Amino acid sequence: MAFTGSNWGRQVLLTGLTPSASLSGFVALVDLSNVPVEAIDTGSNSALNNGGDLRFSTDAAGVNQLALEVVSYTTSASASARSCQLWIRFPTYASGTRSVYMFYNKAGETQPAPSATYGSEKVWVDYEVVIHQGTTIDSTGNHTPTLNGSPSLASMNWGGQGYDFQSTGQSITIPHSASLNIQKLYTIGVWTDVPVNNPSIGQLLINKSLSNSDGFR
Repeated sequence: MAFTGSNWGRQVLLTGLTPSASLSGFVALVDLSNVPVEAIDTGSNSALNNGGDLRFSTDAAGVNQLALEVVSYTTSASASARSCQLWIRFPTYASGTRSVYMFYNKAGETQPAPSATYGSEKVWVDYEVVIHQGTTIDSTGNHTPTLNGSPSLASMNWGGQGYDFQSTGQSITIPHSASLNIQKLYTIGVWTDVPVNNPSIGQLLINKSLSNSDGFR
């Protein structure tokens, strides 16, 4: 058994949208719109601040635990001060396997190590690089990105802050490594807010280089 669900004070069943086809290795976002208020309001049933006690499983007993990355989980009595950005990986996501139990309210718990069986890196086993919010941390554990320039931070739609790139000298570089072959085909996803008064800024979001120092930028 991955963990004993009955040892947690609270659990809630979350159900996602029905996919058009069965998906393998589907990564889902859980945000403030998904979690119960009691799980994040610092009350007697609340999860721990920073989400150390959060666990996810496709069954109520905790047998089929899912890998979890807690990017942010800020508990507060004030709704405007709360933040929640959680990522979980379903081995199979289909019409009959789209529900997951969220467990919370257990003192003294911390998240598993990133490389552990249900740690944050296991959420992204199908990805080369994943960077969240205003950091240069690669959640996959594969790379060590670097920040170029000094971009400011700006608020994001689901909480937290992301980089506000204002010039060509500001970027994140993912350097060459044994696993990163920039001549391969990649699918790249970016959450961005392009300024209405200067849409040309958004014309070049990703660049790649064959030099010894650069990979993707």
